[in-house]
Amino acid sequence: ELLDNLTEEEFSQKLEVPLKSIQELCVHVILALEYCFIRRDKSSKSLKDIQDELISNNKSELLERWEELDLILHEAIMNRDENLLIEITGIHPDPYMMPELDYYLQYIVHTSTHRGQIMMSLRKLGKETKTLDYILYFGDK
Repeated sequence: ELLDNLTEEEFSQKLEVPLKSIQELCVHVILALEYCFIRRDKSSKSLKDIQDELISNNKSELLERWEELDLILHEAIMNRDENLLIEITGIHPDPYMMPELDYYLQYIVHTSTHRGQIMMSLRKLGKETKTLDYILYFGDK
């Protein structure tokens, strides 16, 4: 909701953080989540095609897709198979297996890092921020 109040100009403004703008951080997080499900589902979807589509999306479309993917991740965690192992390739010289829950936790940790970068970017813009402490999230609901 904090990002909803940004203008398109503020959303895409270069801020000298690792990925330069809030928009680019959002695209990166969405791509990471898309990749999570491509790998899990052994899909043949092209990450490059998804990235090309995301880059042309406006702020509302990006935030909507991020919210959809967060819900998909939540559902995947809630319905996980305790015995399922996901094969990880292309990261380490040798493929390896990872428990499904740990696989999803990787994406929670990864996206949390970028949520923090977005909060720093909002502060640079002089905008309101909120805590990212998960336990406080429930108190604010």
